[in-house]
Amino acid sequence: MEYCGIDLHAEQSQICILDEDGEVMETSRVWTSRKALERFFSRDAMRIVLEAGGSSPWVSRLLDSLGHDE
Repeated sequence: MEYCGIDLHAEQSQICILDEDGEVMETSRVWTSRKALERFFSRDAMRIVLEAGGSSPWVSRLLDSLGHDE
């Protein structure tokens, strides 16, 4: 399983994906919009750590609907 951390921001969010050994596999900036996040997270399920903030509730629901574990 891969692991992901998301630093949420109003316009663009920073994403870091780690493998099971904790090695960085990918870092990306993604627009903080439903469409952009759906496109980025349409991949195998990951365990995700999400920053708490104003956007967290809807992003959390979106990630859950795409099969990711928070």
